[in-house]
Amino acid sequence: MKKFALENTLEDWQNYITDIGEAKYRATQIAEWIWKKHATSVEEMTNLSKTLREKLDEDFDFSYPEVLLTQKSKDGTRKFLLKLQDGETIEMVLMKYGDRLTLCLSTQVGCPLGCTFCATGASGFARNLTAGEIAAQFLLAEKIASRDLSNVVYMGMGEPFLNTEAVLKSIRLLNNEKLRGFGIRHFTISTSGIIKGIEALRDAALPVRLAVSLHAADNELRSFLMPVNETNPLPELRKALVDYQEKTNDRISFEYALFGEVNDTVERARELVHFLRGIHSFVNL
Repeated sequence: MKKFALENTLEDWQNYITDIGEAKYRATQIAEWIWKKHATSVEEMTNLSKTLREKLDEDFDFSYPEVLLTQKSKDGTRKFLLKLQDGETIEMVLMKYGDRLTLCLSTQVGCPLGCTFCATGASGFARNLTAGEIAAQFLLAEKIASRDLSNVVYMGMGEPFLNTEAVLKSIRLLNNEKLRGFGIRHFTISTSGIIKGIEALRDAALPVRLAVSLHAADNELRSFLMPVNETNPLPELRKALVDYQEKTNDRISFEYALFGEVNDTVERARELVHFLRGIHSFVNL
């Protein structure tokens, strides 16, 4: 079975090239074709020998997910339904703000968290995406848009910190200057508040931006809206966020969706102020 080419790090390519008796610089050429020139077949890699291209075609799959459906909103936002190699489907969204183009990508097929207000959770959970499948959404989006992305948000289907290893690897792949070279401060990971994931990001030496889907600052109400709060309760989440900020010195964004007569009262606002006191934060209502 062919290996998905976007799973390979630069070191993986160097080892592969050495093993088949090719010059080491070929690894950089292959990486440039894949990550910077968005090549999806060996025929496009014209500076490689025919023999090497045939070997690559034999061993690797360079294709992107298949676009099954595209929806466009009045504001220019485009939503894409993508089909993966195993037939599973995911979504990605391209959002335009002035000159900026932001991609919202998925990290899981479905989601196991079951937040009461989220349609993805209602669809169930199938599996985690690989680092290559996550990165493929980025490259596909750039190919569709015919331009570079400005920002990428890990905020599509799934909870990024239930797939932390693949998420962090995908960031390293996209950020590596020999691969895509996408600026590290242009990544945002949005989490429902998985404490172990926040701790892993804190220790990963990857200065990406962090956003937390909060939606309530009362433990009981948040557990009703987001069952994940039962295992990652607000007091422990807040401690993890304070520890994260003490180490990274980065501002944390908080997503707060307003639901009428549920979490939109003055009392709920005061709870939010109390929760955020002492945290350098930005609240997105």
